[in-house]
Amino acid sequence: HKPENLVLPQIAKLSLDDATKASVDSNATIKNAEISKIEETGSSDEGEGGDSDSQQEDEWLQFLDSQCEETMLNPSCLSDANSLEMILMPINDENVNREILCRTVKLLSLPFISLSTESQECDSYVGSLMDANVPKILLMHLKTPEEIDFEKTDVILQLLLRLALMNSKACKDLAEEINNNSFFHGLLQYESAEIKDTSLCLLLKLLPHLNEDSLPDHETLIEIIRKSDNSDLVEKAMLCIIQLQLRKPANATADISKQIFTDRCLPVLDNLTVT
Repeated sequence: HKPENLVLPQIAKLSLDDATKASVDSNATIKNAEISKIEETGSSDEGEGGDSDSQQEDEWLQFLDSQCEETMLNPSCLSDANSLEMILMPINDENVNREILCRTVKLLSLPFISLSTESQECDSYVGSLMDANVPKILLMHLKTPEEIDFEKTDVILQLLLRLALMNSKACKDLAEEINNNSFFHGLLQYESAEIKDTSLCLLLKLLPHLNEDSLPDHETLIEIIRKSDNSDLVEKAMLCIIQLQLRKPANATADISKQIFTDRCLPVLDNLTVT
């Protein structure tokens, strides 16, 4: 049974109109053959140059759509190591087409809609994602310098957070890959409240595992408290500051004015104390 009301907005946007009815195995055979030919000869039967590249990208997007349809019918199908490896192949390249990247991440998120978090199938799928180094691949795309891209950042962060919440190894792997404090500093500069919220949730989960050089500075979090009217963001930023103080007590104490504390922090603290 697939709970329709739990479909993520990002997943719901996926276009399945052109999805084929082919199975994972048959698509894998076709695509692996074409990929092998391109790697060996530098070209394909479809043509040369930009037109060929564009056509290959369109075909791959159609393939991803077909896998979305397949996954909605059988959420465990992506646990197969060979199928997962093939699906991840394009996004191992940091210069992959943006739409292919976003569509792939949405596909990888799709099984979590139907699989119970307590089920063996879900554990198996998470394990498959970890074995395939999915957190490392996704972080590579967040680290890549470029213009702000809300959709790409949002879908990647959502999947990373889900993995961090469900798997202790994912937390450690993610923390090891984040090797400087510019990562969270950059994410928390987004104007989007959604991006900030997901980033703070991820930071709270990873803080115990981050090395000293990866810890964000207090000022970044204080700015959120100063400027945000969103009580959820203020609450998460305060919790991060508390954890930072526990990790690095020698740091300067958070400099929050009495007015900011009264207007922003005190209401949050009052809510936290309500039983």
